[in-house]
Amino acid sequence: MPGVWGYVMNSSSVSTNGQPTRKDRIPENSADLSPESLPPGMGDNSEVEVTRPAGLTTGSAGQSQPSVRHDIPPAPDPALDATPNTIAGETSTDASAHSNLGAPSNPLQPIPPPKTKRAVDLTLAVLSGQNKLQAVECLAVQEIKGIGAMFTPDLNAKLEFSGLVYKRKFDKVYQIINGPLLDDPRIMKHASLIAFVPAYNWSTFEVVLRPVKKSGPGVRMLAAFEKLQAHFPNYNLYVDWDEDRFRHDVQWTMLTPQEQEVIRQVKWPTQEQIISALNPLAYDNLDDLAQANDNIRLMLRSQEAGSPDR
Repeated sequence: MPGVWGYVMNSSSVSTNGQPTRKDRIPENSADLSPESLPPGMGDNSEVEVTRPAGLTTGSAGQSQPSVRHDIPPAPDPALDATPNTIAGETSTDASAHSNLGAPSNPLQPIPPPKTKRAVDLTLAVLSGQNKLQAVECLAVQEIKGIGAMFTPDLNAKLEFSGLVYKRKFDKVYQIINGPLLDDPRIMKHASLIAFVPAYNWSTFEVVLRPVKKSGPGVRMLAAFEKLQAHFPNYNLYVDWDEDRFRHDVQWTMLTPQEQEVIRQVKWPTQEQIISALNPLAYDNLDDLAQANDNIRLMLRSQEAGSPDR
């Protein structure tokens, strides 16, 4: 077998543990192993071992012949290897079944487009008379304050009452005291004068009742309103709290011709309309007031320390 190489070892190439440390390659098909045919430096050594590849034997005329090994499995049948993915004698359908072995049973499919909702005809669902409806005009109590919150007050129509300012978590509730409660010292020691001034809110384009507690800062703010009353209704203003000077800062300006046209069409409330709007905020019964004011309810439930139980 031309081109097959073996290995020759001498005694100098054997390590201490019996394994070869150097190998010189010689042609395996050489029948004459004379010293002249050996590699240089190996002809004078008598201890020469020739190794051959496993499975080869030397036949006649020094030719190497393959030996039969029973531990090697038989060669595959060519009929079974006719094609890479099919077996000889199978149909194309059977072959495709074998070729899909190991493939996912449900391959990925493209997502279908979403279905559009069917259009619904609303011509028969329109409520009749919607265009004839009008907004309900409600004269509400609203505390307008802050930079840019412009309003135009009318001091000529203001009304003053004794009442309470109940501060809740996010807002204030103004409660008017009337009837027997005006003679109750437990209530009146917490009460103060409150002026309700009609004002046109330029943010919502409606007339509201602007409450002003007549304490020290409130009295000063009402005095500023009275100075500007000579320009009514052709002015607007805003009120902001000045913490450093502990008072309300009132800033005002004259109206533009367009704003004057708007304020000229405003319908200001009468005294009767103001009283009717404030009626839900009035209390003349202690139980009703305690139910609407947590501070009054707690005051009535408390008692002086050391007093006998009631």
